Amino acid sequence: RLFKRYTKTPPSHLLLHYKMNYAAELLLAGKHLVKEVADLVGIDDQYYFSRSFKQFFGVAPKHFAATLKRS
Repeated sequence: RLFKRYTKTPPSHLLLHYKMNYAAELLLAGKHLVKEVADLVGIDDQYYFSRSFKQFFGVAPKHFAATLKRS
């Protein structure tokens, strides 16, 4: 409760924010598959990772790097 009081966000949201940003960095590097990135950021279920990533960035992880390169 103290964490949320001072940061205005629950710890789980902050952790997810860090995981998604790290996943984006890994995907942009282009050296890993989506499944591997999910494992590297600590999410066991690849499908949960994909849903969370899409909700966070608005694009599926598979198409993330291609979308940024077109912009």
